[in-house]
Amino acid sequence: AITVRNCRFENNEGESGASIWAENTDLHLSRTAFVGNRGGSSNALAFRAGQLTMHECLVQDNVHTQSAAVMVYNPSPGTVISHSRFVNNHSTGYGHNTLFVGAQGSGGTPVILSHCLFFGNDMQQTGAVAASATLALRNCTIVGNHALEVHGNGENVSGGVVAYANVSLMNTIVWGNTADHPDLTVAQQNVHGEIEHLGAR
Repeated sequence: AITVRNCRFENNEGESGASIWAENTDLHLSRTAFVGNRGGSSNALAFRAGQLTMHECLVQDNVHTQSAAVMVYNPSPGTVISHSRFVNNHSTGYGHNTLFVGAQGSGGTPVILSHCLFFGNDMQQTGAVAASATLALRNCTIVGNHALEVHGNGENVSGGVVAYANVSLMNTIVWGNTADHPDLTVAQQNVHGEIEHLGAR
């Protein structure tokens, strides 16, 4: 496992995972900032196949052209992102999301997002969060994000959250995000999610 505490990754450039690329390992981040990084795919963090924890982290002012500012793919059970802020990240080209959580299947133990803020992010498809893995948002605030441009037929586009798999939201605010489908988009008919105490416009 790799543990990173009280660090700052700033003004890095790379084709994929400009700041951190981690695969087939556990990664634990706390009080760590990713600021002003530029890359092709996943300019702040690219993570695949392992357990990820992010606590009190900052992802801000990053620019990417593909995928997401933070990409989490095939995470192991126990993956949690908590008390972290995703602010003013931007994409060009086909940079789709601020945070993408993906897996080959839609079942399994959910990835937990708890007490996180997504604000002021401008993306090409989803302003804040897109998930094709089981995902649970708890006590999160997703406001003022924007999907800049619609590629293709304009489906599955949202300024806030796009769910391609099982997703649940509880005590979560999704508000004031702009796109063709401003806040919450459920992208497949077989999605089985629960929404509790959701404020959406």
